[in-house]
This record gives sequence, structure tokens and C-alpha cells, in this order.
Amino acid sequence: MPDPPSWRFEIQDSTTALHRREEFVRYLETCGAAGDLAGAELIFGEIVSNAVIHAPGPIGVVVSWSAGRAMLHVYDAGVPLDDSVVSKKAADPLVEHGRGLAIVRELSPGVIVDNAYPDGKTVSAELPVRLA
Repeated sequence: MPDPPSWRFEIQDSTTALHRREEFVRYLETCGAAGDLAGAELIFGEIVSNAVIHAPGPIGVVVSWSAGRAMLHVYDAGVPLDDSVVSKKAADPLVEHGRGLAIVRELSPGVIVDNAYPDGKTVSAELPVRLA
């Protein structure tokens, strides 16, 4: 069975990107994804929220498939992330900021930050779902 088509959107006003969360989950369900859909939704929310907070402006979101596994890519025009931020341990659970990537790393089998995106970065996370 071939992998499903990619799902994507680009948006100029990043604050409205979080409103696409339900559409993202419906897309995974429509593709026949099985596994931790709630975890995939949380990964989407954390990465997109980081883009909204730290890189206001246009962002793009793509879900691609390879061998039945889904990968979420979020690109923005924000400043690159250095390795200390990417590998930082989870902050105190009671603080309001600084936990996003740590949560994503806990839920995702693999997280990659690519600072080579022209004028910004791409944060990619393997989603904890696969085609049923």
C-alpha cells in the first residue's frame, strides 16, 4: 500500500496556525494512522506554539510519510536554535516556558532541528503513529 499524500499549509499569520490542530488529527485519522494520536496532536501543538511565540510571522507545516511512518515538519523565519536549546533537559514542570522541545523529544521517536532553512529553521519530529 503506498504512503498517503502529504498534508501541508503555509500561513502568513502564525497565530492562526494552532486552529489547524483538529484538521491535522482528522488528516491522520483519514490516512488510517494508528498509535498515539493524542501524542501526535501534542507534538503538533508544541512545535507550532514555539513557532508562534518565538518566530512570529509566516510558518509552514508539512506532514510527510515514508514507509508508513509520519513526519511533521514546521518551518519558520525565526532565529536558528543552538544545540543547547535543542538538547536541554525538561524544565521544572511548574514553569510556563521551556518545556516544549523536551515534551516533543519524550513523545517522538526522533526530533531534528535544521537551521539551514533559508532565513529560519525547520523543526521535524517523527510522529508516534504509523499506517494501520
